[in-house]
Amino acid sequence: MKRHAPVETEGAPVSKMQKSRPKRGRLNSQNVKRSVTIGHRKTSVTLEQAFWDGLKEIAAARNVPFYRMITEIVQGQVNMSSALRVFVFHFIRSRFNRTKSATALVRC
Repeated sequence: MKRHAPVETEGAPVSKMQKSRPKRGRLNSQNVKRSVTIGHRKTSVTLEQAFWDGLKEIAAARNVPFYRMITEIVQGQVNMSSALRVFVFHFIRSRFNRTKSATALVRC
């Protein structure tokens, strides 16, 4: 494993790894790995906690079992994590567009 030389910042040596840590007030993008069964194959998917939370909320709003929805989204996808992120993004964007349209109608 290659070690980085300390970097001087304001008089205190800090390694490059420490320097790249998120600062206070920034969103935590901690990844969480979950096991899922796609077809008859068990695999794992890694996503940020915010995406797992979003997927749970979407499943609840649609009254669909969480893992069944996950299976349907990633079925046939090469990159399962990306497929789930895109699904959450499209869901939120469609909700935003509906809200935006409804707001425009109220203003008329």
